[in-house]
Amino acid sequence: MTSDKRNPGDGSLPERSVRVLNDFIGHLHAARCGHVVCLKFHQDPRYGLAAKYGLQIVFGTVALTMRKFEDFCEKDLPRLIPDKTKRPPEAKSLVHESRKRHLRAAANMLIAHYTNENRQLPSLAEVTALIEKGGWETDEEFTAWIRDPAIERVVAVRDAISTYHKLEAAKS
Repeated sequence: MTSDKRNPGDGSLPERSVRVLNDFIGHLHAARCGHVVCLKFHQDPRYGLAAKYGLQIVFGTVALTMRKFEDFCEKDLPRLIPDKTKRPPEAKSLVHESRKRHLRAAANMLIAHYTNENRQLPSLAEVTALIEKGGWETDEEFTAWIRDPAIERVVAVRDAISTYHKLEAAKS
């Protein structure tokens, strides 16, 4: 496992926020790559089971990352860029897209918890319905969505914070 040489608590709120957004970007890039690899091997009997669960992990990573991004935009972005007119429109549009695709609910039911709010185990039909609510028609469409709008819009938010606070290039 690699880590930054700096203590994670070091830096100002804008610097730490840029680091967190870089983490989100990295998680989404890794999920996109993992998705492509799992799709390549999911029909191979030697790797089918691993690919099946790999695809679930990928979807979970995307859903959980988007849940975190929603929280970031609601709780931290207003502190970082108090003037609403200076906030990047990509933040609002990606939060809207995430909610439209029910990614918070997916992260809650499929990743963060194993039961619903009533402590009931979800049926396979409920899990399938929740994933289908995302609205992706194909795996390729999901892979493309991770890149655009997800990654590109998180990058835009990170860069807007860097520009607003006059931070050095924030590339991950």
